Amino acid sequence: MIQRGIPTRVAWVLCLITASLHAQSPPVHFPFLQNMQGDHATVVWSVRENGVGTVSYSTDTSYSQSVNAQRIRPFSTPQNGQFYQYQADLTGLSPNTTYNYKVTVSGNTVAVGQSYRFTTPGSGPFQFLVIGDSGDGSNRQANVRGPFVRENPNFVLHVGDIAYDSGTYDEFTNNYFQQYPAIMGRAPFFTIPGNHEYYSPEAAPYLALNVNPSLGVPPADVNRYYSFDWNGVHFVGVDANLLDGFHQSQAARMLAWLENDLANTNAQWKVAYWHQTPYPIQHHSNLPGVGGDNDPIDIAARVQLTPIIERYGVQLVFTGHEHNYQRTKPLHGVYSVDFSNAANFVVPPGQGTVYVTSGGGGGVLHPVTDQPFLANKAAANHYLRVDVDGPVMTIRMGCSL
Repeated sequence: MIQRGIPTRVAWVLCLITASLHAQSPPVHFPFLQNMQGDHATVVWSVRENGVGTVSYSTDTSYSQSVNAQRIRPFSTPQNGQFYQYQADLTGLSPNTTYNYKVTVSGNTVAVGQSYRFTTPGSGPFQFLVIGDSGDGSNRQANVRGPFVRENPNFVLHVGDIAYDSGTYDEFTNNYFQQYPAIMGRAPFFTIPGNHEYYSPEAAPYLALNVNPSLGVPPADVNRYYSFDWNGVHFVGVDANLLDGFHQSQAARMLAWLENDLANTNAQWKVAYWHQTPYPIQHHSNLPGVGGDNDPIDIAARVQLTPIIERYGVQLVFTGHEHNYQRTKPLHGVYSVDFSNAANFVVPPGQGTVYVTSGGGGGVLHPVTDQPFLANKAAANHYLRVDVDGPVMTIRMGCSL
């Protein structure tokens, strides 16, 4: 296993294949969940009407409790024209509890015929999905989407490049919100921006459309990075794009926050995720004989993030950016610009960090090459299913149909 002094075990499995909607008030974005913990959850949706948005919910089907949207934001885009995003924060929830909910605007149901429910975290086994580099609107994305939306996870991690090509509002609508409504309404998505989100200046659409945890995050950086706990596992999401050399003050704040965050968790499992892979083996690689483009943020992630991650015993890191599947052997100490000798830093299970690239959510695939520090690799469109049961974590690849 991969945590020092703790008898954990990870299993890896390759490769698991596993009523029309209408509304009185047709949604631009169907209701979706974010920012969930044991006592709270956030419901977000977008429609063309500016009215009174309400989420009614209960543990049965009486929908006896309700809360109005605390935030309504207007947007105008070339494709969708004027619309309004609603955000309702449900508080005072009970852990380990399933809630049914429905969404209305000025009394009109936003998604007629759709059943919405979620289960708050608390304790016990759970499951989450990991997907990255998904949002290009292609048949590849559709093929991955088929099995992906039929899963029943507790939540989803998206490791970036959510909306190709430039992370615009309309690309988020077409290539993200309209792709996954069947799962976004029952499992919260915890997202991190990729480099393509930053093709829109400062990733403004990403920041406006997402509601990630904000506790302890500097107000100026909310939605860019954050952490949360789920049934004893500590998750930390980082915006590696800030390491580009043009966001020096934000990067300094983020690195200080990351160090403090990890220093103050006693979780048995610690899982980190960001977009740019620190150990690229093909498309963004500077390995001898590979001929990639030597992405400077990959290098910055390796030089600046991995020392902090490994210092605090993070066992598992998920990234995207390369459009394939890669899993390293346990590594410790590969922090230099040149990582061609990474095989010399492979350590026994339980003494290092495993880095997993899951960038096959829909984009054009990048080839993979053999490297001595890799445990497995595949040029496949895919997502990952992760089952956590105490000291055992099992990770399977869900493949496109």
